[in-house]
Amino acid sequence: MRLDPVFKLFQIPDKNTSVAFFKKYMRRESREKISLSDSLKDVKCYPVYYSPPGNIVEPLHSHDFFEVIISVLGKGFHVIDNHAPVPISPGEIIIVNNHSRHRIERDSDDFEVMNISFLPSALGYSDRLLIDNNMLSFYALLRPFNEYSRQGEFIRLKPESKAFKKILFMSFYIIEMFFKNKILYTDAMGGLLKNIIMIISEELKSGNNNSHAFVIDVLNYINLHYREKISLREIAAKTNLSRTYFSTVFNKVTGKTLNVYINELRIQSARDLLITTNLTIGRIAFETGFEDITHFNRVFKKNTEYSPREYRKIKKMINPEKQGQEIVFN
Repeated sequence: MRLDPVFKLFQIPDKNTSVAFFKKYMRRESREKISLSDSLKDVKCYPVYYSPPGNIVEPLHSHDFFEVIISVLGKGFHVIDNHAPVPISPGEIIIVNNHSRHRIERDSDDFEVMNISFLPSALGYSDRLLIDNNMLSFYALLRPFNEYSRQGEFIRLKPESKAFKKILFMSFYIIEMFFKNKILYTDAMGGLLKNIIMIISEELKSGNNNSHAFVIDVLNYINLHYREKISLREIAAKTNLSRTYFSTVFNKVTGKTLNVYINELRIQSARDLLITTNLTIGRIAFETGFEDITHFNRVFKKNTEYSPREYRKIKKMINPEKQGQEIVFN
């Protein structure tokens, strides 16, 4: 066990034990379906703090529970269905329901996330709600997980600092109680989880996420068309906003300029292709939306500290047998 990396108050498992705990507390029903193990039938939740592996491509998966994913350190990506990876940074929270396939990927070596998986019964509701998400609107604490489906397959929140610290504090507390005595502290963990979701709901209602809901539509458009030529003028016109105002709002919501956001998507896609295919670097540059290979090389090195050729060589040395194929995380 070790102290949490933020408050230095809570005892949490070492990062290198996350795979062992995954096998203990999760059950892979199939390559793309994950469930909580029978050992959690009375606890109804599984909290974990971990660093997604950088040399493994986890399959897209769905599950028969809900998830709250909190980005704590570093940078990563959230991939959902066949859409392009969406960058996530510290302070951002992803709410995941039990339908769409998704996965979390690491972008920087220091990327660490909190993940709380839970059944509706952990909050005092019936687990039958997992069958029909349309019923979630009638239950205040589960309403955000219905919004997840309505707003482009995911919700990304950037809570104000105080709200985020409260969520983080309670999440680390849940982890400590789970590994100290999960049966004894089941009700206490449920109470903290309720408070976490209440804060998330308040953030949604306050307008921190919804007041600029058009950005969600823009992100979805970019995720589908990032391989094409996209300009600020074009995107601003689609939202009927001036380029200046759109840029201000986009930067406030994502923490990035439009060009940086698009390039991050393109580079992440290029990284995947370098690892999982034998396509030439020129072809990969073209496939990911770069018209000029020199520009592609420059942007790639700026984002990864390696040239595309160096990056492929390093990854091949780490896992030579996995070059050109998807890697399954069991």
